[in-house]
Amino acid sequence: MLLNDKYDFILRRIRIVDTLDHSPTYIFQEAELKPVYLFLESENMPIYIYTEGEAGSILDDFVIKVPGTIQFSDNEMLQLVKGYRLAAMKPKIQRV
Repeated sequence: MLLNDKYDFILRRIRIVDTLDHSPTYIFQEAELKPVYLFLESENMPIYIYTEGEAGSILDDFVIKVPGTIQFSDNEMLQLVKGYRLAAMKPKIQRV
């Protein structure tokens, strides 16, 4: 893979994954009287909060998952990917 060849040629940890369609979790202000209760880890009822792209309002077509220890420029990586992706596809870089 091109990104691993350029940024992580030994361990090859950069992955490209398709996005999933998540329904958004809405958080309200106190004045709106629609509270969202967050739970303790021991209650085993997690609430996942997603970005607009992950929730489907602004669709990211694929996610580039890059380990946090790799040094790179977002703009440089996006320009590199731009030359190889389909014109209508929108990428998102996510540090993991």
